Amino acid sequence: MSSYGTLHRPQKEKTGGNSAFLTATLIVADVVGAGVLAMGDAVAKLGWFLGAMLILLMLAINTHTAILLWRVHQVYPKTTSYSDLAVASFGTASQPQKDAIQVLVAGAQYGSIFLSLGLYSLSIGQGLGMLFYEVHLCLPVFTLAGCLLLLPLNFSVRDLHSFRWAPHINVACTLGTVLTPILWMTVHGLEVTRLETSRVVPFETLSAFNVFSAVSTIAFALQGHPIIVEILAEMADTSEFPKAYIGLSAPFQAFTFLGVGLSVYYFRGSASSEMLLTEIPFGGYNQIAALCMLTHMVITYVINSVVLGSKVDKWIRPSVGHLAWPIAVLSIVFGSYLTAQIIPFFDDLVDVLGTTLTPLLCLVIPIALLLRCVFDDRIALGKFEASALMLELFFAMVLIIQGTVSTLQHIVAQWHTYGWPFACHCEDIWNTCQCSADRMADCLTS
Repeated sequence: MSSYGTLHRPQKEKTGGNSAFLTATLIVADVVGAGVLAMGDAVAKLGWFLGAMLILLMLAINTHTAILLWRVHQVYPKTTSYSDLAVASFGTASQPQKDAIQVLVAGAQYGSIFLSLGLYSLSIGQGLGMLFYEVHLCLPVFTLAGCLLLLPLNFSVRDLHSFRWAPHINVACTLGTVLTPILWMTVHGLEVTRLETSRVVPFETLSAFNVFSAVSTIAFALQGHPIIVEILAEMADTSEFPKAYIGLSAPFQAFTFLGVGLSVYYFRGSASSEMLLTEIPFGGYNQIAALCMLTHMVITYVINSVVLGSKVDKWIRPSVGHLAWPIAVLSIVFGSYLTAQIIPFFDDLVDVLGTTLTPLLCLVIPIALLLRCVFDDRIALGKFEASALMLELFFAMVLIIQGTVSTLQHIVAQWHTYGWPFACHCEDIWNTCQCSADRMADCLTS
C-alpha cells in the first residue's frame, strides 16, 4: 500500500473480525440508503451528462477521503470511533485544540447520524403508506407505526458484528427498491412514462438552487464516513479496507447511483420526482418496491442506530446501569420520529444534510486529520495529493456556506406549505387525486 503514503504503525490482523467482503456490504448498506431514491431528481436538475459526471466526480472524492480516514486509522489502530480517531490524531496538539476537534467531530458525526435516522424514519413511514396505499392514514401515523416496528430489532442488535447477516439482505432489498420501478418504466415504455412537456438534455438550464440541491443530494447519497471508523474497528484485517472500498463498494455505488439516476431521467426526463417510488402508479409493482424499501430502510436505520446507541449507552450507563441500552434505543427512536415531523418532506431533509454536516464529515474533517498526521511526520504527502486536498477543501467550503444559504432560503420560502409538526400529510401515499394526482391516470385525464 505504498501508494497511500508512509505509515508508521501497521495494523496487525485480529481474529473474529469482519472480512473485506462483509465490510464492503456494510459500507454499501450504509451508503446506498435514502439518497439513491432521489438520484433521478438530481440528474434532472443538471442534465444527463453533467449529472453523470458529478456523480462520478463526487464518488471519486468520497472514495479518496474514505481512504484518508483509513490511512489515519492505520497510524492509530486502537481507535474505535470517529471522535476517538480525531483526538488521537491531535494527540500532540494543545489541549484546547484537542477539545475543539473532539467536540466538532462528535457533534458532526452523531448529529449527522441522528438527522439521517430522522430521514430513514420518514422513509419507513412512506414505505408503509405506499405498501398499504388503500389505508388512508396520515404520514405521521405510518411513521409512528414504522418506528414501533423497529423497536424489537433495535433492542436486540448492539454491535455491527452481531448484525452481519443483515447487509446481504439489505443489498438485495436495495436492488429490489430501485430495479422494480425501473422495470415498470421499461415495460411500459416512453409513451407512458415520459410526458410530452418533459425534456431530456445533456445540460439543463441551471439555477443556483438547482445546482446546490443536486450537489447536496448526491453528496448526502454517497456519504458513509460517519461510521467508517466503527466499521474499521470491527475488521479482522484493516489493511484490506482499500480492497473493500475501492475494489468492491465503490463499483457497486457507481453502478447503482448512475444506473438509477440516468434510467429515471431517461424515462421521466425533466418531470422526474424527488423520490423514485413515486415515479410509478399504485399497484403490484409499487407494493413490491415499497416492501423492499421498507426492509432496506429498517436495516439501514438499525446499522446507524447501533453506532449512535452505543455512544449514548456509554454516556448514561454509569447512572442507569442495565437500563442504558433500552433507554438509548427509545430516546433515539423518539428523536428520529420527531425530526421526521419537523421537516416532513424527503427532498428538503436530504438537502439540509447534504449542505451542512455531510461536507464537514466527508471532506473537511478527514483532510484535517490527515494533515495533522503529516504535520507530526506520521504520514507522507505528495505535492499532487496536497493540491487535490486543497481543491476538495475549497469545494467543501462553497457547499457548506453557499449551499446552506440556498437550501435554507428555499425552506423558508416554502415553510407555509409544510403545516405544523404532526400535520396530516398524505403526499404520494394515498391512492386519491387529492394526495397523489401525478401517480393516477384517472386524475391526469379528468
